[in-house]
Amino acid sequence: MDFTDVDLPGEAPQDSGAADPKELKVLLLEDESQIKSPTRKLLARIRGYHSIVVRVTDEKAALAAMARNEFQVHFLRSDFANGGALRLLNEARLSGCAGPVIVLTGPSDGGDVLEFVKAGATDCLPLDELNGAVLQRTVRYAIDRHHILDALRASEEQNRALLNAIPDAMYLVGKNGRFLDFKPHRSAWSLTKPPLDLVGKMVDEVTSPALAWLTLERVEQTLRTGRVQAYEYQLPIEGIPRAFEARVIAVGEDKTLAIVRDISERKQAEAQIHRHMQRLEALHTIDTAINGSLDITLTLSVVLSQVTSKLEVDAADILLLNGVTQTLDCAASRGFLSAGPERIHLPLGIGYAGRVILQQKMLHIPNLATQDGDVVRAPLLAEEQFAAYFGVPLISKGRVKGVLEIFHRSVLDPDEEWMSFLDSLAEQAAIAVDNMMLFDELQASNLQLQLAHETTLEGWSRALELRDIETHGHAQRVTDMTLDLAHTLGVSQPDLCHVRHGALLHDIGKMGIPDSILLKPGPLSEDEWEVMRRHPLYAQELLMPIQQLREALDIPLNHHEHWDGGGYPRGLSGERIPLPARIFSVVDVWDALNSDRPYRKAWAQDEVRDYLKTGRGGQFDPQVVDLFLKELAGSEVRN
Repeated sequence: MDFTDVDLPGEAPQDSGAADPKELKVLLLEDESQIKSPTRKLLARIRGYHSIVVRVTDEKAALAAMARNEFQVHFLRSDFANGGALRLLNEARLSGCAGPVIVLTGPSDGGDVLEFVKAGATDCLPLDELNGAVLQRTVRYAIDRHHILDALRASEEQNRALLNAIPDAMYLVGKNGRFLDFKPHRSAWSLTKPPLDLVGKMVDEVTSPALAWLTLERVEQTLRTGRVQAYEYQLPIEGIPRAFEARVIAVGEDKTLAIVRDISERKQAEAQIHRHMQRLEALHTIDTAINGSLDITLTLSVVLSQVTSKLEVDAADILLLNGVTQTLDCAASRGFLSAGPERIHLPLGIGYAGRVILQQKMLHIPNLATQDGDVVRAPLLAEEQFAAYFGVPLISKGRVKGVLEIFHRSVLDPDEEWMSFLDSLAEQAAIAVDNMMLFDELQASNLQLQLAHETTLEGWSRALELRDIETHGHAQRVTDMTLDLAHTLGVSQPDLCHVRHGALLHDIGKMGIPDSILLKPGPLSEDEWEVMRRHPLYAQELLMPIQQLREALDIPLNHHEHWDGGGYPRGLSGERIPLPARIFSVVDVWDALNSDRPYRKAWAQDEVRDYLKTGRGGQFDPQVVDLFLKELAGSEVRN
């Protein structure tokens, strides 16, 4: 390698008048026979630059130097390496040379210029036209172009990284149903399994006819109306059904963008909440039957109806302990194909039910075909073709009253939630039996039932906090403060129960808000706020069918109404807003601003007090604000 610096004896680099010429490191690739050419000297004296020129005459060393990307610009003689300059340029680009390369061509290279450009040359300069002005323009152009391309590449990489970070799948679909581009889902395939290269394929080539028809219909509607079309569908992934939500957006006049999100977890959460609601209603139905009738047969029929429907099992019965005959007698049954259960009188200790009584704990037999522990009822079980069995002792006040039995005609492998609900139903059945036997102990039994009911509501509110990423304990804190303030304002004891339920479930309507809006980390758009403001109405839809919770609707429906009428969803004002909602709105804002959230830190308490004072008469009932701040001050003094 022959290194020659521009600062030759007796020479000084020229510049364009700048006080500090830019340093320019140049790699010159020319053969030894060309060392006496004026090229090196011209490169060393480019106006506006302090040039450092490194000359390389060996082809191998040239490739290594270019691959290191140490030079701002490379000059390659077209006749370098005995005519191998084009090959060298191709190899250098493959080896990672990213800097600009300017090819110096001779008079006979006219036909090769295009090949050099194809190989990645930034520019081609005829040697016989080389002069300082041309070099200055060419170098500046090459360096500026290189910087621009680098910036573009960096921007493209950043955009690609941002796009890949989005978990949703994206499909660019033409109006004829052909895929133009796509980005697959990050965690699961949302259209095809196994994944395919979709570009150029038709929608109906790669998915089911039903899903293809649905997709093409939405594409046509989007292009025709210009409005976003949304739909949901299911697709089995590795044998497990997954739920997806698709939104089709027009892109120009003949293309649409389909954004597909996996909503399986959201659907599972909604299904879980729905099951909670159904089971809460079941508990209430049984409670009503216990309180409304002294007919034990009718009450136990209601219990078994809820057991079979809510646990989704084929059959169930209740065997009661007869203290006189020391037998277990069938008091009620449901789901059996024969009338056999009604004639059952099992001696104590015999069969599965007898084991449950003696051990006083649940018995689960997953496969009855492998068991012979119930000789008395073996013909009945075989005739009914039952496969799985559960027996739960009915225990009240420490005494066994009987057995709740569940039968299913296929394998039954329930989860903990199912088992917990079975326990609750068994407890209620035991309460029902005890109620019929000892009516004077009904109040104590109902207290246990109500406690189970309240625990379910509290668990429900905690599940809502988890979905809405609320501060842990928010629902319980605002409930306690609301009850204290309502009591001070003279709300009656029966109504305080409804206030408690309403406070616990104040945001139940957010179950109807999509995750993309509810969990959005940044500010909501006006359209998104319009959806968010519907959650009080969703609460009304969810709670109204449950008779016991209708009177608790004051808070879920009205806690976003403002004293001056500027709230939602109905724009109520003043005392038209129910008092529990006016109380809760103050408490809710106090706790929310005092708590850390993912999008902000908690406010100082003085700031929150000032906010409440500013909002009295506007957002808040002045009387409630004044009393709340007074009670708060008194609490701080006592503490």
